[in-house]
Amino acid sequence: MSKTVQRIVAALVGVTLLSWGIFSLAVSRKLIEDLDIYTGALKLVQPAVDPVFEVKADSPFIERVVSMYQYYENEKGEIDTDFFSSKRSVPQKKGQTTYENPSFPEDLQNNIFYGDVTIGEQNIHLGEEFLLKFSLENYRDFENEAKINKLAGISNNSKRADFHLVDGEYYTNGEEDAWKVGDIKVFWLVMDPEDFAESYTAAGQLQDNTLIAKDTAFEFLYDQELSAEEIQERFSEENLKSAIILMVIGIVIIVLALIPRKKKVY
Repeated sequence: MSKTVQRIVAALVGVTLLSWGIFSLAVSRKLIEDLDIYTGALKLVQPAVDPVFEVKADSPFIERVVSMYQYYENEKGEIDTDFFSSKRSVPQKKGQTTYENPSFPEDLQNNIFYGDVTIGEQNIHLGEEFLLKFSLENYRDFENEAKINKLAGISNNSKRADFHLVDGEYYTNGEEDAWKVGDIKVFWLVMDPEDFAESYTAAGQLQDNTLIAKDTAFEFLYDQELSAEEIQERFSEENLKSAIILMVIGIVIIVLALIPRKKKVY
């Protein structure tokens, strides 16, 4: 790609960012006006279930955390083994043993499953986009951070006969002294509905008595009761910050792309 084409592409990227920043400022008020807003207490109607293990919890979500026993290079530069939730690469050195970690099984991936939660006296069901927010410890629109705990009290009745229950976690090999590379460990993270706030405000698009994200991208959940005006104010503040950042980045890219470069003289 020639330098001229690169500059044109960069300029287009800058214009796109600048335009998106301006557009986001213009549509913010209209967006809030079009949202369906509900307030009230939350009620857990159905627990969350991991269908692979038939593990369930009285929680708005249940997050399956899968890790594998793998080779890795420790701080001393030595090859060691431990459980990790993603595949680790091991540096290969000439003249030394080659270490290779296997891939995670396709049917055993990190995943999150949702229960059935309603809001307010109208019993409006919350879509998965809202329930996902409870799994985020630092979700920005909650005054109080979600208390996420490791699920305890798991039964040993999983339909996965190749796993063994040890201290609230499932292992393909239940003997610690006999762990080998490729062994799998699974545990679950949940939230106790007792930790729900007294009241919430949810804003999105109502569809078949379920509140979902507006245009698949806009939904708001607060752990307090807010009016449409208060939601607008909060959203506008956040949107303004994001829009300014986008516009500044866009302008910088455009300026850098359009400034003529001095040719080197040899």
